[in-house]
Amino acid sequence: MLGLNAQVARAAWTVCCVVLLLCAAYLIRQTIFIFIVAILLAYMVYPLVKRIEKYLPRRVPRTLTVCIVFLVLIGIVAAGVGLIGSQLSEEAGRLREQLPGLINSQNLVQRIPLPSWLEGFRPRVLDWLRENVMSGAAETLPFIQRIGGNVLHWAGNLVYVVLVPILSFIMLKDAPGIHGQFTEWTKRRPGRTYWRAVAEDANTVLAHYIRALLLLALATFIAYSVAFALLGLPYQILLAAIAGVLEFIPLFGPLVAAVIAVFVGAVSGFDGIWWLILFIVVYRIFQDYVLNPFLMSEGAEIPPLLVIFGLLAGEQLAGVPGMFLSLPVIAFARILIRRLPERAASTS
Repeated sequence: MLGLNAQVARAAWTVCCVVLLLCAAYLIRQTIFIFIVAILLAYMVYPLVKRIEKYLPRRVPRTLTVCIVFLVLIGIVAAGVGLIGSQLSEEAGRLREQLPGLINSQNLVQRIPLPSWLEGFRPRVLDWLRENVMSGAAETLPFIQRIGGNVLHWAGNLVYVVLVPILSFIMLKDAPGIHGQFTEWTKRRPGRTYWRAVAEDANTVLAHYIRALLLLALATFIAYSVAFALLGLPYQILLAAIAGVLEFIPLFGPLVAAVIAVFVGAVSGFDGIWWLILFIVVYRIFQDYVLNPFLMSEGAEIPPLLVIFGLLAGEQLAGVPGMFLSLPVIAFARILIRRLPERAASTS
């Protein structure tokens, strides 16, 4: 009667609902991020739960199994903190006290070590560093500071550190019930085969992705710790720990970690700065072209252009959490798109 088409009205209503849902998700993005991190932690722990369940009687409840796994993990983390925690804290405090004086020193550029064959060209090299490297560092400094500030904010918030394991514990305990509810939901959907295939693919990709990230971070921390100790780099445990943590942010994380290590070594007057740069370059080649493809070989690989786009877009939308979650989101979107022909075939 009012000249409205029912189909157009339904489409407009759907669009409005989707927009409102996206706005609400953006407003509560911090809470969503906590739950997603808890899901990723659950994916890390789940293989241990399944392995322990194989050796326990069936009458043992899953809650007890999950408790055993979390107690073991808490013990491992506590042991690791006990081994390197004091040195890490001492190096961080010492660097925080000494860094302002090193940076503000008048002969900062003069203290940058050069190979003996370049000493005769030191004035020209230092002029080039002033014009190019220093200016480039000044331009990227706000970006690095923003990332660093967000990392410290999330890592230093005790609420998140406590809440995430609790949520992961609940998710692992209730995993069979959640799986059953999803199965019942798909039975009532027209494209139930499509949704089950998407869920299986997402489960496989996400599980391998987060475990691969954990192994890459651990490998980076161990390799950097050993290499920095052999080279005699100051603040070696602190810099290796920073590199391990930043490994969870693909592409930009390792780059920022390398810049931090070289910068701290240079301003500290470290003599083996070129050996440090050589090690970082060789290790990144090994990591990016050997170890990373091997660990990410289960469908989690993403084209480089999509990686860069996702990281930049994620940083603009939600800072460090957005960068961390950008690749899982892109991987899930690729699964949805790849399975679309099957959905069309099942509904035709």
